[in-house]
Amino acid sequence: AGDQMERGPISDALRDSDPAGPTVAYVAKFLSADLERSVLTGDTLRGDESVQFVGICRVFSGTLRPSQTLFLMAEDAAKTHRVLRIQRIFVLKGRFLEEVPEAPSGSIVAAEIVDVASEAESAYELGVERYLTLCDHKEGPFLETPYSSQAFAIVRVSIEPKNVGDLDALDRGLRLLHKADPSVSVEAMVTGENVLGCCGDEHLKRCINDLQNLYARGVQLSISKPLVAVRESIAKSIPTE
Repeated sequence: AGDQMERGPISDALRDSDPAGPTVAYVAKFLSADLERSVLTGDTLRGDESVQFVGICRVFSGTLRPSQTLFLMAEDAAKTHRVLRIQRIFVLKGRFLEEVPEAPSGSIVAAEIVDVASEAESAYELGVERYLTLCDHKEGPFLETPYSSQAFAIVRVSIEPKNVGDLDALDRGLRLLHKADPSVSVEAMVTGENVLGCCGDEHLKRCINDLQNLYARGVQLSISKPLVAVRESIAKSIPTE
């Protein structure tokens, strides 16, 4: 967070959790949702609707409100800040979403977030960001993620569409899966293959199920046999006679 955490109105608001201070919120995870029905989708969608996401966020200071514009903080303060808009705010009640007019500091809520640069697109088109620090000041802090920067994939599979025309749909589906699941890794190989990395067999089954029922519906997939990475190293040297 740099010097902003040492002194200034933002650091004071963060320490006091001041609902009237500058707004600082941290989006820790994205969940797929049906915003027309105000419900989390779970494993499948009911109709032909597109996948949408809500961000689960903690408000550390200030008050989050619909139509509010916030800057997306970056670890490199010299980078240009993107501007995001909070469309709607929800309180989670099980899998149901209840819309609320605001979320003061200390709240944990779900928010529909849109990139101002492409307002016609929904929250799921933000990119591959899975953790966001939002602030209404360009000089706001960057909050580090508590998660590992890269998941360690135990099982990897090569995944491609049976129909070449579905390449773009699969690519988009893998990006959505990567955004929704922090423990997934997706690699594009120089050979053109997409390699999906998961934490085990059950996790792999869940990811394939999500691809087929949520993120790349209608795309027939060709999936290789799981490849388990085996890494060896020298623990200690053996003295020679």
